[in-house]
Amino acid sequence: MTYKPTTHVLDQDSGTKKIRGISTNGAAFLLDASDPKIASLKPGDVLVIKGLLAKKVVASEMQEGNQLLILTQQAQLTDAIQDGHIQVAAPIRFGSAAPSEAASAGGPRFWDRLSPVVYAQSMGSEGLNKAESQGTKDAMGNVLSGVKGLVIEGWTTDFATSPGNGKLNITLSMKKSIGGMLATINGEGSVSNFDFSGDIDVQQGKLEKIQSGLKNLNGGMNFKWEVATDTPGAHTGDDRIKLPAAISIPLYRYLDGLPLYLEISSALIIKPALSGGKEYSRGAFHIGFQGYNSFTGGKGNIDSDGNISGDIKFLEGQNISALAPMGMVVAFAAPRIELSFGISKILPFSDIQGAAEKVDMIANILAEKALTPDQYAAFKASPVGSMTVSKAAEMATSSDATAYFEMVSSAGMSFTGISAIVPCTRHDIHLWGKVGASAQAFGQGLGNTVKTIYEKQLTRIDPPGTRLCESVGG
Repeated sequence: MTYKPTTHVLDQDSGTKKIRGISTNGAAFLLDASDPKIASLKPGDVLVIKGLLAKKVVASEMQEGNQLLILTQQAQLTDAIQDGHIQVAAPIRFGSAAPSEAASAGGPRFWDRLSPVVYAQSMGSEGLNKAESQGTKDAMGNVLSGVKGLVIEGWTTDFATSPGNGKLNITLSMKKSIGGMLATINGEGSVSNFDFSGDIDVQQGKLEKIQSGLKNLNGGMNFKWEVATDTPGAHTGDDRIKLPAAISIPLYRYLDGLPLYLEISSALIIKPALSGGKEYSRGAFHIGFQGYNSFTGGKGNIDSDGNISGDIKFLEGQNISALAPMGMVVAFAAPRIELSFGISKILPFSDIQGAAEKVDMIANILAEKALTPDQYAAFKASPVGSMTVSKAAEMATSSDATAYFEMVSSAGMSFTGISAIVPCTRHDIHLWGKVGASAQAFGQGLGNTVKTIYEKQLTRIDPPGTRLCESVGG
């Protein structure tokens, strides 16, 4: 692998020490410019701090105290790399025994439970062995104990994961109370051991091919929601939430610091459609999935091969509305297994919050000065254009995956209200398996590079045969 001449590469230790502050949205960095590699950064360049981040510079300006402020956007592989071939073969193994217990019992070593094998031209056998042991140790260490009380889009979120016997257990609880509406969402399930592989080719600064594969994929999730209103007036919205990765496996130790990560994450879309007070709805469903798949992504298209299957079960449902009709849609992308490039989660937000307010202010001034009015308006309207602390946790969990696989389930409920001649409820549950690659990585204007590899639908009408509910969405 060779970097482009416009890529400025710093080691992790020295690069981290050069960071004086980061904006709350992660778009602006205040850096110590005593290092020539930092002082010479200009728009179009890419800053790579090994094992940490890769950011493309949009604008830069010197500040007092020999500090450089850079306004950035997420870098793509092709922004940083001139030529490269990356191969990844990672058997993901979850285990619950303590490392010392496994060793004393003559069982597998700590890193044998999750032993990615990654080939990189820049590393010899001795370095590769060291990277394998340390990188795998980091991977197991990065199975998050969870987050508690994290507020995202007004939802107070508890999210926990724990490795079990050959699987990763996942639990989720979310609550929101606003304007007389109280809502809770719960999820519980697991993902079993699986094998991941990837193959990426970059030639002359262009991404020529992405291949990715999953084997022995098996898992299931139970989802449940409950929502109630106590005051008159409509309650609607469209909350889109990306949860922190349940596991983040750093591959940079094999790749001479290239910040590439394999992550298991999830996301939600929540859309209530409640029309008045004294309304109540709850529902629950189960999804299961298993199989294998491999896909190759190119410029605007994806070819896939494999056999993914799934199952949907309706568990329960109840709706109460005295007069008006009501509805609810809850969509989950879980699990989402993604190969991401750019920025890791090892920069704790608490460590940089103190400097964030200052960086936010001067970054906004720089954006106004350096960008045209249209560019500035587009920047402010984009996800990274929100310069507020309240968005920081949400932005920290977002990523633009180079390649990904996800199971997407959507549960929709519509209830006529008891004032209808024949009250009825319709539940529609959809399950999709999808694979995709970043269209931005292949170039601008190519559209979404995504393919549905599995689809199943379940409809339940109560009471059965009610024509009004049968016609909804028919």
